Amino acid sequence: MKIKYILVDIDGTLTSVNTKHGLEKSYAEHFYDLIDSRPELPCDVCISKILPQYGIKIEDYTKKVLADMSQHTFIRPDAQSFLRWCVENRKNLYTATTNSKYISLLKLSCGGFKEEDFTGFFGGDVFNDPLGKFSPDFYPSILKALNSDGSDVVMIGDEWIRDSEPAHKAGIKYTIHIDINAKEDCIEKEPGAFIVNSLEFAKDIIANA
Repeated sequence: MKIKYILVDIDGTLTSVNTKHGLEKSYAEHFYDLIDSRPELPCDVCISKILPQYGIKIEDYTKKVLADMSQHTFIRPDAQSFLRWCVENRKNLYTATTNSKYISLLKLSCGGFKEEDFTGFFGGDVFNDPLGKFSPDFYPSILKALNSDGSDVVMIGDEWIRDSEPAHKAGIKYTIHIDINAKEDCIEKEPGAFIVNSLEFAKDIIANA
Protein backbone atom coordinates (compact mmCIF):
# COMPACT_ATOMS: atom_id res chain seq x y z
CA MET A 1 0.00 0.00 0.00
CA LYS A 2 1.27 3.46 -0.85
CA ILE A 3 2.11 5.95 1.86
CA LYS A 4 -0.84 8.29 2.32
CA TYR A 5 0.07 10.14 5.50
CA ILE A 6 3.43 11.68 6.39
CA LEU A 7 4.14 12.44 10.05
CA VAL A 8 7.22 14.52 10.82
CA ASP A 9 8.89 15.55 14.05
CA ILE A 10 10.38 19.06 14.24
CA ASP A 11 13.22 19.44 16.75
CA GLY A 12 16.38 17.84 15.36
CA THR A 13 14.46 16.31 12.48
CA LEU A 14 13.86 19.53 10.58
CA THR A 15 15.78 22.04 12.66
CA SER A 16 19.30 22.90 13.68
CA VAL A 17 20.01 25.37 16.48
CA ASN A 18 22.97 27.38 17.73
CA THR A 19 21.71 27.66 21.33
CA LYS A 20 20.39 24.92 23.64
CA HIS A 21 16.72 25.48 22.85
CA GLY A 22 16.99 27.56 19.69
CA LEU A 23 16.40 30.78 21.64
CA GLU A 24 18.49 33.29 23.56
CA LYS A 25 15.69 33.69 26.11
CA SER A 26 13.09 31.09 27.08
CA TYR A 27 9.43 31.39 26.06
CA ALA A 28 8.65 32.21 29.70
CA GLU A 29 11.26 34.98 29.84
CA HIS A 30 9.77 36.59 26.76
CA PHE A 31 6.38 36.40 28.46
CA TYR A 32 7.71 37.97 31.66
CA ASP A 33 9.26 40.81 29.65
CA LEU A 34 5.75 41.85 28.63
CA ILE A 35 4.17 41.98 32.09
CA ASP A 36 4.99 43.60 35.45
CA SER A 37 5.05 40.39 37.50
CA ARG A 38 6.55 36.92 37.35
CA PRO A 39 3.73 34.45 38.04
CA GLU A 40 4.73 30.83 38.46
CA LEU A 41 3.88 28.91 35.30
CA PRO A 42 3.05 25.19 35.22
CA CYS A 43 5.68 23.21 33.31
CA ASP A 44 3.10 22.09 30.74
CA VAL A 45 1.47 25.50 30.19
CA CYS A 46 0.94 26.69 26.63
CA ILE A 47 1.90 30.34 27.02
CA SER A 48 0.10 31.45 23.87
CA LYS A 49 -3.20 30.39 25.46
CA ILE A 50 -2.76 32.43 28.66
CA LEU A 51 -1.71 35.70 27.02
CA PRO A 52 -5.24 37.23 26.93
CA GLN A 53 -5.67 37.01 30.70
CA TYR A 54 -2.59 39.21 31.08
CA GLY A 55 -3.72 41.67 28.44
CA ILE A 56 -1.01 40.65 25.98
CA LYS A 57 -1.74 40.51 22.28
CA ILE A 58 -0.52 37.30 20.72
CA GLU A 59 0.90 39.34 17.84
CA ASP A 60 3.19 41.22 20.26
CA TYR A 61 4.39 38.04 21.93
CA THR A 62 4.92 36.28 18.60
CA LYS A 63 6.92 39.18 17.19
CA LYS A 64 9.17 39.21 20.25
CA VAL A 65 9.80 35.47 20.24
CA LEU A 66 10.41 35.32 16.48
CA ALA A 67 12.96 38.14 16.65
CA ASP A 68 14.93 35.88 19.00
CA MET A 69 14.20 32.50 17.38
CA SER A 70 15.07 33.62 13.85
CA GLN A 71 18.66 34.15 15.00
CA HIS A 72 19.03 30.73 16.60
CA THR A 73 16.71 28.21 14.94
CA PHE A 74 17.09 27.09 11.33
CA ILE A 75 15.35 24.64 9.03
CA ARG A 76 18.17 22.58 7.46
CA PRO A 77 18.50 22.77 3.64
CA ASP A 78 17.62 19.07 3.18
CA ALA A 79 14.56 19.54 5.40
CA GLN A 80 13.47 22.61 3.44
CA SER A 81 13.79 20.67 0.19
CA PHE A 82 11.79 17.75 1.62
CA LEU A 83 9.00 19.96 2.94
CA ARG A 84 8.76 21.83 -0.36
CA TRP A 85 8.54 18.47 -2.16
CA CYS A 86 5.67 17.44 0.11
CA VAL A 87 3.84 20.73 -0.49
CA GLU A 88 4.38 20.71 -4.25
CA ASN A 89 3.19 17.10 -4.51
CA ARG A 90 0.16 17.76 -2.30
CA LYS A 91 1.15 15.20 0.32
CA ASN A 92 -0.87 14.77 3.50
CA LEU A 93 1.75 16.25 5.80
CA TYR A 94 1.34 16.42 9.59
CA THR A 95 3.62 17.42 12.42
CA ALA A 96 4.05 14.76 15.12
CA THR A 97 5.85 16.41 18.01
CA THR A 98 5.55 17.46 21.62
CA ASN A 99 5.54 21.08 20.41
CA SER A 100 2.14 22.76 20.38
CA LYS A 101 0.76 23.90 17.06
CA TYR A 102 1.68 27.49 17.95
CA ILE A 103 5.33 26.65 18.72
CA SER A 104 5.52 24.34 15.71
CA LEU A 105 4.45 27.17 13.42
CA LEU A 106 6.98 29.56 14.97
CA LYS A 107 9.80 27.11 14.27
CA LEU A 108 8.59 26.23 10.78
CA SER A 109 8.33 29.93 9.91
CA CYS A 110 12.12 30.13 10.32
CA GLY A 111 12.25 28.23 7.03
CA GLY A 112 9.43 30.17 5.39
CA PHE A 113 6.74 27.55 5.95
CA LYS A 114 3.15 28.38 6.91
CA GLU A 115 0.10 26.69 8.37
CA GLU A 116 -1.40 26.07 4.93
CA ASP A 117 1.63 23.98 3.94
CA PHE A 118 0.50 21.29 6.39
CA THR A 119 -2.59 19.13 6.48
CA GLY A 120 -2.64 19.10 10.26
CA PHE A 121 -0.73 19.31 13.52
CA PHE A 122 -0.35 16.59 16.13
CA GLY A 123 1.41 17.95 19.21
CA GLY A 124 1.35 18.34 22.96
CA ASP A 125 -1.81 20.44 22.73
CA VAL A 126 -3.97 17.68 21.25
CA PHE A 127 -5.48 14.48 22.69
CA ASN A 128 -5.60 16.23 26.11
CA ASP A 129 -2.07 15.01 26.72
CA PRO A 130 0.73 17.61 27.04
CA LEU A 131 3.34 14.84 27.00
CA GLY A 132 2.98 14.59 23.23
CA LYS A 133 5.22 11.88 21.81
CA PHE A 134 6.47 11.10 25.34
CA SER A 135 3.06 9.53 25.94
CA PRO A 136 2.49 5.85 25.01
CA ASP A 137 -0.91 6.87 23.63
CA PHE A 138 0.48 9.46 21.19
CA TYR A 139 0.87 7.36 18.05
CA PRO A 140 -2.24 5.21 18.63
CA SER A 141 -4.22 8.45 19.03
CA ILE A 142 -2.82 9.78 15.74
CA LEU A 143 -3.81 6.59 13.90
CA LYS A 144 -7.30 6.84 15.34
CA ALA A 145 -7.55 10.48 14.22
CA LEU A 146 -6.40 9.51 10.72
CA ASN A 147 -8.72 6.50 10.66
CA SER A 148 -5.73 4.43 9.56
CA ASP A 149 -4.36 1.05 10.59
CA GLY A 150 -0.84 2.39 10.04
CA SER A 151 -0.12 0.57 6.79
CA ASP A 152 -0.26 3.82 4.82
CA VAL A 153 1.65 6.01 7.31
CA VAL A 154 5.29 7.03 7.68
CA MET A 155 6.82 8.65 10.76
CA ILE A 156 9.97 10.72 10.30
CA GLY A 157 12.08 11.63 13.33
CA ASP A 158 15.56 11.90 14.81
CA GLU A 159 15.03 9.95 18.04
CA TRP A 160 14.76 6.20 17.57
CA ILE A 161 13.17 5.56 20.98
CA ARG A 162 10.70 8.46 20.69
CA ASP A 163 9.91 8.27 16.99
CA SER A 164 10.65 5.06 15.08
CA GLU A 165 10.32 2.48 17.86
CA PRO A 166 6.97 3.59 19.36
CA ALA A 167 5.58 4.36 15.90
CA HIS A 168 6.25 0.77 14.76
CA LYS A 169 4.85 -0.55 18.03
CA ALA A 170 1.63 1.39 17.42
CA GLY A 171 1.29 -0.19 13.98
CA ILE A 172 2.85 2.43 11.72
CA LYS A 173 4.42 0.46 8.88
CA TYR A 174 7.11 2.90 7.76
CA THR A 175 9.60 4.99 9.71
CA ILE A 176 12.49 7.15 8.58
CA HIS A 177 15.16 7.95 11.15
CA ILE A 178 17.30 10.97 10.26
CA ASP A 179 20.91 10.82 11.48
CA ILE A 180 22.95 13.52 9.75
CA ASN A 181 26.16 11.83 10.94
CA ALA A 182 25.36 8.42 9.47
CA LYS A 183 28.06 7.16 7.09
CA GLU A 184 25.62 5.52 4.68
CA ASP A 185 23.12 7.64 2.80
CA CYS A 186 20.19 5.28 3.27
CA ILE A 187 19.82 1.84 4.80
CA GLU A 188 16.80 -0.28 5.69
CA LYS A 189 17.55 -1.39 9.26
CA GLU A 190 14.57 -3.71 9.27
CA PRO A 191 11.51 -4.02 7.02
CA GLY A 192 9.95 -0.57 6.71
CA ALA A 193 12.47 1.07 9.07
CA PHE A 194 14.95 3.31 7.27
CA ILE A 195 17.93 5.35 8.43
CA VAL A 196 19.04 8.29 6.27
CA ASN A 197 21.65 11.02 6.64
CA SER A 198 19.61 13.52 4.64
CA LEU A 199 15.87 14.00 4.17
CA GLU A 200 16.53 14.16 0.44
CA PHE A 201 16.45 10.34 0.56
CA ALA A 202 13.04 10.38 2.27
CA LYS A 203 11.49 11.49 -1.01
CA ASP A 204 12.43 8.27 -2.83
CA ILE A 205 11.44 6.09 0.12
CA ILE A 206 7.98 7.63 0.20
CA ALA A 207 7.56 7.69 -3.57
CA ASN A 208 8.56 4.03 -3.96
CA ALA A 209 6.83 2.51 -0.94
